[in-house]
Amino acid sequence: MISVTELPVSYINVICIALFFAALMQLFLCVHSLMSSRKAARCIANVVLFVCVLTALSVLRASYTEFGVRFSVGIPWILFLIIGAGVFAYAFLSLLRERRRAKTNLSRASIRESLDNLESGICFADNAGRVILINRTMNRLISSVSGSVPQTLSEVNSALEREKIKTSPGLCCFPDGSIRRISLDELTEPGLEGFTQVTAQDVTELYTVSENIRNDNEKLRKTNEELNELYVRLADRIREQETLNLKMRIHNDIGTSLISISKIIEEQSPDDANSQLESLRNAVSYFSNNNSRVDDTPEKIQAYADNMNIKLIFDGAIPENEAQRAVLFSAVRESVTNCVTHSKGNAVTVKMLENGFDITDNGEPPKSPVKEGGGLASLRKRAESAGAKMQMNHSPVFRLSIRFNGEENV
Repeated sequence: MISVTELPVSYINVICIALFFAALMQLFLCVHSLMSSRKAARCIANVVLFVCVLTALSVLRASYTEFGVRFSVGIPWILFLIIGAGVFAYAFLSLLRERRRAKTNLSRASIRESLDNLESGICFADNAGRVILINRTMNRLISSVSGSVPQTLSEVNSALEREKIKTSPGLCCFPDGSIRRISLDELTEPGLEGFTQVTAQDVTELYTVSENIRNDNEKLRKTNEELNELYVRLADRIREQETLNLKMRIHNDIGTSLISISKIIEEQSPDDANSQLESLRNAVSYFSNNNSRVDDTPEKIQAYADNMNIKLIFDGAIPENEAQRAVLFSAVRESVTNCVTHSKGNAVTVKMLENGFDITDNGEPPKSPVKEGGGLASLRKRAESAGAKMQMNHSPVFRLSIRFNGEENV
């Protein structure tokens, strides 16, 4: 077999280049093994292999000079080529395997990088209070408060104490606007006794939502209080309205019955005495427990006027609104009663308008402004509760005016 010294110088240079790259690749593998703290036997094997390749390269370079062969080497040339290619392939594949293993296995560097990439701040201190590990987030938070990198646990606690939210224990508000929940734990795991862990968890979004809910609850509480007050006032208003309606009904029924009975006595015509006594009995029944009130209707109002010997004239359409109809019928009853008792007339005219009505009679007009008694005062309250205004004029004829939109008709 041809020895290496019998080859042309150009071939020998090619083999030297192959051995050089093999030695360089093996050197990278040795450095990586030493840095990754691999097993000692593997590290020693890699170093020995590197020394062998480097020795072969030295022997081959010493076998010739630029001007010819220095001494004869009887080693076949193919052996040098196999050594170079084999060592290169071994080192290359080993480096690829180590790279894949570094991506899947945890190392000190990967653990430190994971801690630094956490959104939550974390810090560890030994039993002497010295900070031995702190990630970027915690370092940034503490530095933004104290202005320097914390070296001891007391510096960390002092910075956190200044940023505490008084209304929310355990929470701190930092200059960047973030809200952090602070936890300080004494480690008790074997080998970690005496070490302290401080964490700062980001709860900004949760705190904001909680504050919004708290504000909404406060608004809801105030609204409920206002509603309760409104319910109380509404109950009082309903009782007042029912009392007013009852007063007006009693006033009208008793007044009507007494007037009719008075006429019966004066005219000595007892034909309608029983019906009038029944009306009086119904009026008095309001003070007992067996009262059965029925709302007014146009027919009942007309019958009421006929019973009082009063001609009732409606000029216009009666409103459909129930509240306005109730005010109208109460005003007509009061006007019919007053026409009989005060003005001594026999006809009452109701002129319907777009926004209310006017009531007049053909009796004697009052000589002075009318003073409101129980019936008129109750009628005014009822009109005002329905959103209307009531006005009375005594000259040239008595006129009772009610406007549902609040406008006055002078």
